[in-house]
Amino acid sequence: MKEDIYKLLKWSHFTDGFTNEDIEDLSDYFESMSYLRGDRIFSQGTAGIGMGILIRGRADIIIRANDGTEKTIAQVCQNEIVGEMSILEDLPRMANVVAAEECTAILITRPNFEELLAENSAVAAKFLLATGRTLAHRIRSAHLKKVI
Repeated sequence: MKEDIYKLLKWSHFTDGFTNEDIEDLSDYFESMSYLRGDRIFSQGTAGIGMGILIRGRADIIIRANDGTEKTIAQVCQNEIVGEMSILEDLPRMANVVAAEECTAILITRPNFEELLAENSAVAAKFLLATGRTLAHRIRSAHLKKVI
């Protein structure tokens, strides 16, 4: 199992800049999950206990408004992360993440991330930097969409 997760992490753009040893260490903290079309990967309003890297497939990011209507606000594809804010803060999830087709994701829980932080701070720092880059890119893209 660890070897499979190692291969998935190595293939992911999220780990660009990580050494093979970093990826091997990181693979101890992830688990692989599969989802069928329509399965919820994360649910809005629930405790955010971790994040995932979509390895195969596509997923919709759906916001449920106060009036109960739902709106798809984005779609993530392979090599993209989802649920990353839950690694950084202890707040409920802001959106549903629903498999738009069969998906494979590798997930890390916040407790596993905290264990990584305690056991291998250098790899944890690279992980946080990669997460921060993704967040910065998403904020920049959202801003440009508003301006243009």
